[in-house]
Amino acid sequence: LVTSIGGFVGLALGLGSQDAAKSFVAGVSLLWRQPFAVGDAIEIPSLKVFGKLLQFGIFNSVIEDLDGRPVTVPNAALAAGAVVNRSRARLRLCRLDILVMPPSSSQLRSFLEDARRNIHHL
Repeated sequence: LVTSIGGFVGLALGLGSQDAAKSFVAGVSLLWRQPFAVGDAIEIPSLKVFGKLLQFGIFNSVIEDLDGRPVTVPNAALAAGAVVNRSRARLRLCRLDILVMPPSSSQLRSFLEDARRNIHHL
């Protein structure tokens, strides 16, 4: 009975430490390669996480999402999937939605023609 309980405890510890070992090895690998740094804006598409890297640790990292909430991500998840580092991009896309309400349809046509001409000059 004691042997079987010890076996189950050993199995549980082995399986539980497997995730910690993966995250530790991934943390060392990421520290060596340095694909991102604290303060970078990173995106992890597989986890649907986007935000600023606040802390990079050996086992896990903390990302502040767009709502200001800290999200703890195991380093094994960072190393296993795609990570987009938005801070290292040379060009960035900025989207700006503007609500325009002209008083008449003739002014709308004029506005759209002016907008088309000006966009081509950018």
